[in-house]
Amino acid sequence: INHGDNLRTKYKALSEEVNVKIGDKVSKGDVIGKAQTKIDNEIDSTEIKFEVWKEDKLVDPAGYLDIK
Repeated sequence: INHGDNLRTKYKALSEEVNVKIGDKVSKGDVIGKAQTKIDNEIDSTEIKFEVWKEDKLVDPAGYLDIK
């Protein structure tokens, strides 16, 4: 997702149920997709790899997240 100001976020390991396509506009709170479900030794788990890129460099996402 391009956030402007050379800031992009990437979401990897989404299921095939992705709700957006290239060129779509998204807003805070929009569901862009769902995590893949992995079955490992009969334990269901879900995870998404989330990356923040600033000016084509991978950066620590902590400074961009509002986590309380």
